[in-house]
Amino acid sequence: MRPAKPLVLLFSAAFIILCAHALYAQSSAVTTTIPANPSNKAANSGKPEFPQWARDLRRAEIIAFGSFPFTMFISTFSVDTYRASQHEWGSAYLPWPFKGAGAVEMSTEEYTITLLSAVGGSLAIALADHIIVRIKRARAERQRMALPEGELIILQKPWPPEEESAPETEAEEGAVKETGAVKETEAP
Repeated sequence: MRPAKPLVLLFSAAFIILCAHALYAQSSAVTTTIPANPSNKAANSGKPEFPQWARDLRRAEIIAFGSFPFTMFISTFSVDTYRASQHEWGSAYLPWPFKGAGAVEMSTEEYTITLLSAVGGSLAIALADHIIVRIKRARAERQRMALPEGELIILQKPWPPEEESAPETEAEEGAVKETGAVKETEAP
């Protein structure tokens, strides 16, 4: 199978272009004017405020490129282990830590499988992180929307409510009925 070599070159070129894009994005400076509004978080820090989708895309890019070396190592080890199992665990086909001086190199097809599985694994890790972050963000937004606005003031009242005390004398009872006044008593 000869067409695998151009495919490896295509993926290598795409990877180099994406790396160059990531480096350019890090080094490019964006100048903004800072408004006089002190409550604006971006204005206070002097950094430009990007939309949420751009920040999510940047986070996914960082995680995908950051996890690539690990997924490449795991993919290479997995393909080497598979090759060794197919060749009855011959010492020429053992994975990296166990390889000897006369080890058989991977074919172009095996390199392609290794590279594609490493890229796929990195993208899967970035996608899983994106899903987890979106779930956490939605949960925090639901909690924020469930809280009432303003400060919460709690007034404590005794339970059960205290009943009005009965008048002590008949004269007081008549005065209360005539005036409709409520007798105030002091707490002991």
